Amino acid sequence: MSELGCAEPLIEPFGDAGPHHLLRREWRTDMPRESDEKRLRAALADRRAVSQQVDDVDAGFLNALVAEAGRGPRCHLIVCLGDSTHRLADRLAGLTERPAVATLLQQDRAGIENLAYVEVALRQGGRAVHRLALEELAVDGGVDTPAWQALRAFLGVANRPGIVAGAGASWPTRLQRELQETGAALDPKWRDLLARETRWIAGMDLPPATLAPVVRAAAGDGQPIRLVKIDRLPAVLREGDVIRLSGAVVPVGAASPQRKLLLRHGEHRQRLAWGQDSPGVAARLPGESAAARARFKPVALPVSRRRPVSLSYCAEPGAKPVPVAELAFEPHGREAIEGIYIAPWSIGYQPIPKAACTSIKEMLFRMTVGEPFSSSLAEGARHVHTYFTQRRRDVSAAAFRFVVVRDPIKRFLSAYSSRVLRHKELSRAKLLNTPLDPALDLDDFPFDPDLTTFVDRFDLYRRIPTIAHHCQPISEFLAPLSAFDKVYPFEHLRELAGDLQRLTGVAAELPHSQRAHRIALADVPPRIFDKLVQLCASDYEMLAGLYSPAQLR
Repeated sequence: MSELGCAEPLIEPFGDAGPHHLLRREWRTDMPRESDEKRLRAALADRRAVSQQVDDVDAGFLNALVAEAGRGPRCHLIVCLGDSTHRLADRLAGLTERPAVATLLQQDRAGIENLAYVEVALRQGGRAVHRLALEELAVDGGVDTPAWQALRAFLGVANRPGIVAGAGASWPTRLQRELQETGAALDPKWRDLLARETRWIAGMDLPPATLAPVVRAAAGDGQPIRLVKIDRLPAVLREGDVIRLSGAVVPVGAASPQRKLLLRHGEHRQRLAWGQDSPGVAARLPGESAAARARFKPVALPVSRRRPVSLSYCAEPGAKPVPVAELAFEPHGREAIEGIYIAPWSIGYQPIPKAACTSIKEMLFRMTVGEPFSSSLAEGARHVHTYFTQRRRDVSAAAFRFVVVRDPIKRFLSAYSSRVLRHKELSRAKLLNTPLDPALDLDDFPFDPDLTTFVDRFDLYRRIPTIAHHCQPISEFLAPLSAFDKVYPFEHLRELAGDLQRLTGVAAELPHSQRAHRIALADVPPRIFDKLVQLCASDYEMLAGLYSPAQLR
């Protein structure tokens, strides 16, 4: 930036020795501490400009950094390599050993998603943000191109005399040369790999979906709870971020040593350490004796849209818990879709096990790469599922988003036929070589179950990871159907292939990749059919209008 010719520097980077960089290395990832946040606030206080890399930054630190950087009148410049090929080549440059492809892709995904999150969070906070893709500056025309003009206007130096200095005129040419040299230094194998991998990689143009914390408290007149105070949470979060939940709860009446404050988060339940000193709350409620020791100790929780956090209060042993508060995480504008991104056409697909996902993945690979899926083209991945698992990301901002759904009971029967009958994943030989946590008592385990046993004892069998994965209700992981541009029933796969061919101009042929023994619905005993209806109830509710159990009878 100094080459813009300013008399004073526009940006004062701290570099790796800056106080916030040092704090970053000490940040506790399992439980962000309030003291760390205060130290970060002090490190950024009164600084006119700050430089911060976002690679390998813990989500808690990044949330705190964005919150503090968003205070005051600062404007924000986000600098990145926008082109995926340039980014990957730059990550490889200077490395003495080539990393595993999965590691390279994970580093790039994490870095670019962090940058995109910073931009989204700052913009939602009403801050001035300018995104600068370095390739836009590395163009013919020197420092008078539109990209340079936009940068100078954002920095407020557009009309300052002498701003286009002779020293800066060579900068675009030098950047062009550096980008070309970085790519040319790679051997042909890596150049081919990067050309192939960038077809699945998103840039800043595909920002992640974000969530907002929303607290609903059951306190006030006529309630057994006088006050609920939840300490400040980041205004913008992502699925999976870890937050520190802390605050104070003041029940009506005198505090009892037997009282309990309970937390529920999905299937997780715990009793909170309650009764910490709270002088600020006591000053606010001088008439409540319980206000003096109303705080509960912080607890670390992962953020999930599907799993709100609830607090409840028990005044004494055996008493019915009283709702205190619910902390939900609601989408900012759009729902996240965990799926596969096809960059050349900005297409996003969320796979559903046992809903033609193998065939669809193989079709997308052939359309995008130009050849059928093979281990040699997949950097050693033995199966198309392994290949795409390493390349999954939030595709909710893709130009076209689709999903294929299937009748829930037919999908369940297909999973049983494939995983149990064909792949023998509930056989003694297979389970003896399968690490399980927690371990199962295989001495009394019902191996190789028939369908009736499998359904009756499904809670046991779903403890096997592969069974849980293929039989998991789609309502537990699928984005709301409204998040997709098109939802294809399993019976309309030809329509999907035709739509993709029209969107891309590339032939789309759907292979039949899985051929498992089919279980006829007529062979399912009525009692087991009724149990399947119960097991799949949430999916039928989600897919109402497309499928219903009545259609199968």
